[in-house]
Amino acid sequence: MPRFAGGITISTGRSRAELMDSENGIIPFTDGLFRKVRIAAPYRRYMTCRVKSHEAGLEIIRFLRLRFPFRSRDQWIERLLSDSVSQGRRILRPGDQIAANPHLTFFSPSYTEPSVPDETVVLEESKDYLLVYKPAPMPVHPGGRYNRNTLTSILEGFGYQKSRTKILHRLDAVTSGIILFGLNNTFARNIQSAFAFGTVTKSYLCVVSGNPDQDRITIDRPVRRSHGFRFKISADGKPSQTHFEVLKRGASTSIVKCTPVTGRTHQIRLHLREWGHPVADDPVYGFGTGISNPENSSGPCSAQNNHGENSADAIQNTGISLLHYRLHFPDLSLDCNLFDFFSRPDGLHF
Repeated sequence: MPRFAGGITISTGRSRAELMDSENGIIPFTDGLFRKVRIAAPYRRYMTCRVKSHEAGLEIIRFLRLRFPFRSRDQWIERLLSDSVSQGRRILRPGDQIAANPHLTFFSPSYTEPSVPDETVVLEESKDYLLVYKPAPMPVHPGGRYNRNTLTSILEGFGYQKSRTKILHRLDAVTSGIILFGLNNTFARNIQSAFAFGTVTKSYLCVVSGNPDQDRITIDRPVRRSHGFRFKISADGKPSQTHFEVLKRGASTSIVKCTPVTGRTHQIRLHLREWGHPVADDPVYGFGTGISNPENSSGPCSAQNNHGENSADAIQNTGISLLHYRLHFPDLSLDCNLFDFFSRPDGLHF
């Protein structure tokens, strides 16, 4: 069962005591250390990676850091020294160049995936769709470090075959909330058309740093990829717009409703940072992450996760206080709301 603190899901990592004044804070918190987690048993793992023609000749460390930025240089050197990266029959070492051979192979004799919260809930099932609550951190589908501890793999364990459940929209691994899956092609096409024509309303709740001056604001700033898994505000980015409404204020944090008009990756988090009120526990775009000017979100970033670790691997394994609670498809007469299944937080009206 998902756990809520004043309507916002508890994310793994440090307790909210570090984020809020315990006397004046607006959100009661529960220590995240006591969450039930899902741990996959270690297993032998082979993974292949295609080498593109223009990448042939690159030094192996440079290639790996460009392709897999969630691992540090030192982590890749350790992997290379342990005979776990090969190309054809050739074991690769630090300093080697990759050949035009189209594939690299990665081998782990006993691979352990990062654990994830064991809080996935199937909220509703019809002949057309499956509505699911996803906790954070948890990726939706296999990739990178995750294969078995993913939402689609967990649903398969519940009896929902991956071939039958069609993912209809994105939700970042670090964000909790509802996800809609299609169970037939007709419904999936209708939903995808609604997204394409911009007739869908997505709503989020978020705990932000500080007490905003405005009750409502719209941030309209373009977003593009910066480097690795990070994105930034940039004039040459894709048009991006988000509406924000303050629902409740506290001494050091506030609860904000977020309604993105467009759907760029990390859009809400970047626009909150641009406003000057980032997600309170965001290790990438929050205060103290190396982004010196809130109005220049493209600055250098050396973020740390909640345990003081600054590797990209650790940062992406940290849930944040951002909850996707509603999907509204007016043209299809479909309104999916998390709070139809759980009580609304006290004192919040939205």
